Amino acid sequence: MSGRSIAHKSLLLWSCVFALAPAAALAQAGTQTDELVNRYLASTPADRATLGRALRGLGRQAGEALLDRLLGSDAGPAGRASGDQLDLLFELLPASASRRATGLLPRLRGAGRAQLLAWLARRDLAGFRDFEADRARGLLAFLDLGAPIAVEAAKKLSRFDMTLVAADLARRIGERSRPVPVESRPLFVAMAEMIDLALLWKYRWEILVMFLGTTLIRAVMMGLFAWITNKTHRMTDVGVRWWGVLTFAGIKGGLSIVMLTMIPASFEHLEMFKAVVIGVIMLSTFIYSGILLAIIGMNSDAFRLEKEAEAHDPIHDPIRDSIGSGS
Repeated sequence: MSGRSIAHKSLLLWSCVFALAPAAALAQAGTQTDELVNRYLASTPADRATLGRALRGLGRQAGEALLDRLLGSDAGPAGRASGDQLDLLFELLPASASRRATGLLPRLRGAGRAQLLAWLARRDLAGFRDFEADRARGLLAFLDLGAPIAVEAAKKLSRFDMTLVAADLARRIGERSRPVPVESRPLFVAMAEMIDLALLWKYRWEILVMFLGTTLIRAVMMGLFAWITNKTHRMTDVGVRWWGVLTFAGIKGGLSIVMLTMIPASFEHLEMFKAVVIGVIMLSTFIYSGILLAIIGMNSDAFRLEKEAEAHDPIHDPIRDSIGSGS
């Protein structure tokens, strides 16, 4: 083998070594950063300051590794992260991570959500303009959480690109205006998330009194409606059977659930309001259904005859008939 060939191969070998060295160094540095992040998240308050300084020395690399760790677990350690750990995350995180950082929102609670909101609203981060759309969409996600944090997010959005914000709001309004499929059962989903049996038992007498009171009011109103229909020829008569159906048909409380979520958390009697509303809806759902089934069962023959008569009778206009008869 000639000296030139040996020199050529040696040069090629050293070129490979130098080319692979940076990649190996980067991989090792990444592994060390991940280990440091794991130690930081598991550390005690006494050790946290020292580890935090080490992560600050790594800059945005540490911020992105910390975000990966918080997003990586199925259970999500973000909900268990302390306030100072989240402070460090948002101190190190670059604007380019805005879209991924918004993924923390479902995992955060209370003060953690406020910290994420404050970070997304910052306009002094390097490269902010390049990722303004991602940050605005992150703030828009807070609008689904209800007051007071949704109000704060709306205030922050007033400083962002109005064209982008307006377009996204229009899309959201359009989605919410679409008919909600019956299969989704939104009322029962909302109730299932809010039910607290211990709380319902605590306010059982208040729930019972309110249930009986609203039932009585409903019965009186339907009775008044039946009396009016029986006094005029322009409306179909409503007998006792249909008065019972009108009184106990339907599930009440959907609007109450919506309004309940709008009561400020600082309201003194919020716990009682929540218990009474949920308790009355549950009682009306099960008791009204049972009574309605009993009414229909006991009068099934009469209801069937009415339906058959309605199918065979010609369609008529009560107003036209009354004018034609001179009444």
